[in-house]
Amino acid sequence: MLKNLWYVACLESELGDRPKAVRMLGHDLVLFRDAAGAPACLADTCVHRGAPLSRGRCVEGRVQCPYHGWVYAADGRCVEIPSLESQARLPERARVDAYPCRVLYGLVWVFLGDLAPEARPEIAGFLPEFAATEQSWRFIHGRFEYVANWERVFENHIDSAHTHFIHPDFGNPDDPRVPRASVQTDGLGAWAEHSYQPRPKRGPLGELVDEHRPPVRTRLAFDLGGLCVRLAIRMTETLRQVVFQAFTPIDERHTLSHYIQARNFLLEPEHDGPLRADLEKIFTEDREILECLRPAVVPDTLNAELSVQTDALPVAFRHQVRRWRAVHGAIRTPDPAAELTAIACPARRGPGQWVFPEA
Repeated sequence: MLKNLWYVACLESELGDRPKAVRMLGHDLVLFRDAAGAPACLADTCVHRGAPLSRGRCVEGRVQCPYHGWVYAADGRCVEIPSLESQARLPERARVDAYPCRVLYGLVWVFLGDLAPEARPEIAGFLPEFAATEQSWRFIHGRFEYVANWERVFENHIDSAHTHFIHPDFGNPDDPRVPRASVQTDGLGAWAEHSYQPRPKRGPLGELVDEHRPPVRTRLAFDLGGLCVRLAIRMTETLRQVVFQAFTPIDERHTLSHYIQARNFLLEPEHDGPLRADLEKIFTEDREILECLRPAVVPDTLNAELSVQTDALPVAFRHQVRRWRAVHGAIRTPDPAAELTAIACPARRGPGQWVFPEA
């Protein structure tokens, strides 16, 4: 799993009055709101006796351990140990890793790494529609979990060739050819454009599109900056939708997707449920095949699997992952019974010692 990247932890609306536990990159983290109301994220283990901070409570923009009441500020430093005299000096090592947070698209993103601000990759600007001031777009937020490796899941969502066999509602197994598309690299990502002849639509959407409409045009893009994918679909000259997904490795064998569908048609709220069901039907079809792939983890070398020209975008992703891993290293899930590690945060680049070793 890759460090020094932004990952989605949760919806901003999920942060309330209590600490929220999340698991990312095989490590347990706790989220809460600081004194200014902004999201904060810490390693979810008290350095005293290993209690989960997420089982504690929020106190004036800080989080209090449920075991002995140690209080941690948003910068990870312990600011109160109730059992000590009020004048006692707190130990220098009484701190946990604290990770930068930001809110974008209604999602809380956490930077899991130790890079300085100027060295961090930007989150890909894959959803400009979210900032549209006119009421011309409707959005659906959701989350979907896979019992599958994050690279397998990510590659699936930038793979155009599987559509005809895994998604019968709009794929065409009688003509599964994928026209050659030029893959364009762009920073930490790449994109390609495709077109296909759609099947007739039913229901409310079918009333909006002509049965004999021209081919649908798509632009499929990925970026490591946020580990996200954007699928932009132009169904007609005026009808468009975007499916945005940000993928978070829970650990090596579990992956969480936070998705947003943006559409400029069927803007009434009553269409949200059926359209969400359609999306999650697609994700379920993907999940059924992803959870039985062998090996479960993407091989280290490209020649361990056979790729063809229609795999150009997934192969570009593999190259990006390998380049990032070569520079920044990778993180594995620790054995919780044998060791406790922490993903290094930016403060580890400064002076001082830490209780938990770096992952």
